[in-house]
Amino acid sequence: MKGNDAVSEAYVTPIVQCISQLPDVNIYLKRDDLLPFSFGGNKVRIAEEFFRDMEKKGCNCMIGYGNARSNLCRALVNLSCAKGFLCHIISPADDNGSRASTFNSKMIDLCGTVIHECKKTDVAETVERVNLQCEAAGYTPYYIYGDKYGKGNEATPVRAYAGVYRELKAQSEQINVKFDAIFVAVGTGMTLAGLLTGRYECHGSEKIIGISVARDSEQEKSVIRNYLSGYYGNDIDCDICVDDRFLSGGYGLFNDKIAFVIMDMLTKNGIPLDPTYTGKAFYGMLEILKETPALKNVLFIHTGGMPLFFDFLCTENIPRILKMSCSQDDVIRLARYLTENSAEFAEPLADRVNILDYATKILQTGYVFAAVKGNEIIGVVCGYANDKRSYHAYESVLVTSRSARGTGVAKILFEHQLDYCRQQGMKVLLFSTNRQNLAAVAFYKKMNIPENTEKSNEKLIEYQYEL
Repeated sequence: MKGNDAVSEAYVTPIVQCISQLPDVNIYLKRDDLLPFSFGGNKVRIAEEFFRDMEKKGCNCMIGYGNARSNLCRALVNLSCAKGFLCHIISPADDNGSRASTFNSKMIDLCGTVIHECKKTDVAETVERVNLQCEAAGYTPYYIYGDKYGKGNEATPVRAYAGVYRELKAQSEQINVKFDAIFVAVGTGMTLAGLLTGRYECHGSEKIIGISVARDSEQEKSVIRNYLSGYYGNDIDCDICVDDRFLSGGYGLFNDKIAFVIMDMLTKNGIPLDPTYTGKAFYGMLEILKETPALKNVLFIHTGGMPLFFDFLCTENIPRILKMSCSQDDVIRLARYLTENSAEFAEPLADRVNILDYATKILQTGYVFAAVKGNEIIGVVCGYANDKRSYHAYESVLVTSRSARGTGVAKILFEHQLDYCRQQGMKVLLFSTNRQNLAAVAFYKKMNIPENTEKSNEKLIEYQYEL
């Protein structure tokens, strides 16, 4: 199948700028998810390196390793099928003993792969057994990680992203952008090890930050050092940066904050992220950028995972942000939600306004963004952004359900409001809160929004946020 040789090597994936969720940061994406084979992604490049090495060594049977979500297994199996090689996949269960059914696992099944299920404690024994079975059948097997303990083939996958680093450096010169930092999801560690290798060989200076999706940072750094040592034959002086604060419970797990980021990227940029790798890493990158104002131009390596994005879309009760319309259904929905949460205000909203009249007016002349999970509203922000004389916007209501507290919903709603007001040409957002509303006061303080002391009084704290 010569047409499938080097399906990524001759294809330069684009670097695009996305609509940033942070107004002072330029975020670019290296779209490796657009590689033209098997839904693309970093594991297509890495799988090709394994095939080149396998053929160079005279082997004719591929043995891979990974669970049901593995992008690498999908790429290995699909390439094996396209090239006419037999492929075996050694597949451990999740940490809790379960085996998920995913779009990746379904693609693997469709390609006619031999799957060997095992426990994580039995991997070495399973590798040895599968190797012996292949040899007995007349094949010369190639296990991607080397020996049965996963050692001896560290250099091969590193080559893929050492080459990508050189590619993206040339692209950065073409678009005349010097990146302060490069961010990437870290699972197996192969991609980050390759990028560090490329930076080392090209004498690059930007910071390369890995967002771990599976292991704690020390474990991940140890794995990456093994790859670098295997590639160079000895240890090299290389700054390995891995942040493990965004694991959300472990591999394949995610929370509402990550889900909101995924939906935001989809709706604003038309770019799919998945909750296992890219969505988790993109969320982590945004949090790091908020802590690190010196980083102004950053590159995110989009390592693919489209099948995992489809898994995400099949998840029940995906949280998302909706802009409500002035339809009668939305008027009733908003009025019902505000009535149910009236007591969340320091002075109950129902004691101050006719809620149905308020819902009607704000939806007709202002804006309302609702955080929705399934069919249930879990938070709203309402306001006006139509003052074309002073270019002042006005936040009227920001409230979240008690069940949504601590999930970051209020912050996401507030940031959506800021984006919308900027799009409408507003220069300032004005709002206030009752001093007795301690939750709201704490929230705005956490958001680093200073009080406008000139206009505040004993009852209200007034805020003026420059857009």
